[in-house]
Amino acid sequence: MNMSPTVASLLWLGLCLAQIAAAGAQSLPSMASCPSSSSEQKGTSMAGTPKPFIRAEPGSVVPREAHVRFCCRSTWRSGSFQLWKDGGCSFQINASREQAEGCFPKSVAAAGNYSCRYSRGLHWSELSAPLQLLVTGHFSKPSLRGQPGTVVSAGDTVTLLCQASPTYHNPKMTFFLLKAGVPHPVQRLSPEGDVANFTLPSVKAEDAGSYSCICSVGERSSSPSDALHLEVTGGKDAHPPKPDVLLISDSFWPSFHSLLYLWVWLIFLNYEFNESSEKLLCREEQEEGRMLETGSLPYPPLGFFPNYTINSMCSKYLVDLRYQAGIVMASAGDTKRAREQPLPSRSSQSRRERAQESLLKMHD
Repeated sequence: MNMSPTVASLLWLGLCLAQIAAAGAQSLPSMASCPSSSSEQKGTSMAGTPKPFIRAEPGSVVPREAHVRFCCRSTWRSGSFQLWKDGGCSFQINASREQAEGCFPKSVAAAGNYSCRYSRGLHWSELSAPLQLLVTGHFSKPSLRGQPGTVVSAGDTVTLLCQASPTYHNPKMTFFLLKAGVPHPVQRLSPEGDVANFTLPSVKAEDAGSYSCICSVGERSSSPSDALHLEVTGGKDAHPPKPDVLLISDSFWPSFHSLLYLWVWLIFLNYEFNESSEKLLCREEQEEGRMLETGSLPYPPLGFFPNYTINSMCSKYLVDLRYQAGIVMASAGDTKRAREQPLPSRSSQSRRERAQESLLKMHD
């Protein structure tokens, strides 16, 4: 059966895509159940192995019903990773090849303390530092205010007061201070009352931003408070540059680059000018040389010029007319005397003028 080139090409493309898909499926990690007994779960720890690092995506503070993915990263490459929750193994993934990071499938967020570990052969590393996952939205939000205010000077101390909602009070509350852009709480307090005082000492420009807080009881957390925007202005610890220094820093570099560009451009123009001048001089001196050799210069007729030579520097289009001893001779009988004459001195006058003086002197 004859197949058209189009059908054959489509079949070949389908086979290639199938092979790529199969290779990708083989590289995906496979889920495995954790050992059932606690002794098997603990396994054998290998001394000296670095602890891994665990992180939660999109962060460690999420609303109810949100989906979270945990990733375990190690400094050594591994083929197996385990996710632990509240002291027990929850998931295990086995990769087809060793890698430095293993990510577990997304799941609905469940508050608790999570950690992970990786294997090296038959041995497991120590568990990572725990990560507390907070699930918000279980009760009313607290309030947040700043003292002495929300606009402070650099170097000042700011206190952010988080107060639980009057409708919900529990003596075992834990308060967390959150900052926009940071995936985990920046501070944690467990006061005796319903107010937590979060202190920011010697604030700096990087401390500015939007803050909020939550309060938790066990695995249940409140909704986040309304955002409070903290602004840090220049103060006693702020050292802005002097106006003149700032002016130099702002204007010097553009001027420097402009001068550099102008300098390079002038070098280029000078090179082009010298190149053209040298070519013109070359043509003039070559013509002069031919006229000297043929005796067609408009000078008094003289004899021949046996020792006159032209040396051409072809790489730069230069012609150096070198007048050796005995360039100009009054007659053939004066050849010996002319050869013993010293070279004419090099001065600022042109070669044409030196040649004219020599010719006139010999003619007299």
